[in-house]
Amino acid sequence: MVDTSRKWSGEWWVCSEEIQNVSRVPGVLSYTEDGYMELALSPAPNGPSLKCKGQQNYTIWGEDKNGYKITLFNSYIKKYDLNMRALTMLVNSAVIGVHISSLDTPFFRQAAIIYPNLKEFLFVPQVEWEHEGKSIIFKIEDKPNAEIIIPMEEGLNWILRGAYKWTAKNRCIEVEIKQDTRFVVKCNDQQSVKFFQRQVDEFSDFLSLALLGNQNPTEMFLYITDDPLSKCEYLYCVNESAKCRFHLIGNSAPIERVPFILKNWHKNYDQIAPIYRYLDRSSFDNHGTIGIPEFLLIEYALEGYFKRFHNKTKTEGKDVRKLEDQLKKLLEYYKEVELISKLNLDIPAVVDTRDAYTHLIPEEEMTGHEMKDAHQIWVNTEKLRILLYCCLLESMGFTMQEINTNFKTAPIVHPERYQNDFLFE
Repeated sequence: MVDTSRKWSGEWWVCSEEIQNVSRVPGVLSYTEDGYMELALSPAPNGPSLKCKGQQNYTIWGEDKNGYKITLFNSYIKKYDLNMRALTMLVNSAVIGVHISSLDTPFFRQAAIIYPNLKEFLFVPQVEWEHEGKSIIFKIEDKPNAEIIIPMEEGLNWILRGAYKWTAKNRCIEVEIKQDTRFVVKCNDQQSVKFFQRQVDEFSDFLSLALLGNQNPTEMFLYITDDPLSKCEYLYCVNESAKCRFHLIGNSAPIERVPFILKNWHKNYDQIAPIYRYLDRSSFDNHGTIGIPEFLLIEYALEGYFKRFHNKTKTEGKDVRKLEDQLKKLLEYYKEVELISKLNLDIPAVVDTRDAYTHLIPEEEMTGHEMKDAHQIWVNTEKLRILLYCCLLESMGFTMQEINTNFKTAPIVHPERYQNDFLFE
């Protein structure tokens, strides 16, 4: 089997701002395509080893044979030798190109993040082509308007930037042009790795909702200054992104509306994040295999949204506490959305099922109106999910008409259209 991992061979030592001349140990850092990192140390038989204890995490500094600096974060011992000296350490994340003392150290001004499917949400074309006689001419250029700059807060900008690359082989017998969209976070002041991680997590949640499937970056680069030569690479565990079969937000969002939508997402994110987590854990791509846990997650998320964003402010000042009344208020509020007007949600069954399974009421104490049929549970869960999509889209600034358009282009269809009972046996 071919070893495709990247490797850095050099010397390694425990980061210490107090002690400068700590023992250095030779070793090799390996990084696989899925983000697995391991530091294999090879101390001399009678030489020093890294002074690390089991069950503790360390920041490790390294320098490869070319003098290139490397920082390893949250490193811990995996394997000892017979003398209890560290031989192998597992590494959670790393910055290639600089020594910093912790993930909380302000050091970088900018980050560029690559997602495999970001262009499915927003694509800024950089390539033009035209016919000229019998010839086809392709023109590639750096366009000044090939990016959208979105001021999020004082000193913080999110940028969606068009990108391209081209390769030619064998005297242009084979020419390939690829276009993409990059997510860039730019700050006026130096910020920590953790700060940029938080921005990435927030944008990843937005993109996952927009493309109706978990989206994760594959590469992340950090910049000490605005100079491209100050680039450092950030390595971490890479989670696979879901394929984009449907788009809740995509071409239906005009490009001039994108800054407004993302600013609203950022403004509300602290309140939205717990609601989104329930939606995420209920599974975007469940193939009809939904049960009571998924039903409860969606129902809880809907309740949470009502309490955080809808109650009192959109109920004429009334404090609506009962779940039945909350669902009625939401259905009434979103009735201009075509799918909601035809949703036919069985509110009593939703309420009784929620109460019974939240408290795990014994069978003999149930009312008899609880949902037990797998198909019925799936249908009502998907109806609640559609209502939750309405809530989340409105929190980003979408109008009722725009929500209608999003549902049609996604497409989001009425769950009662699916009568494949064999999926629920």
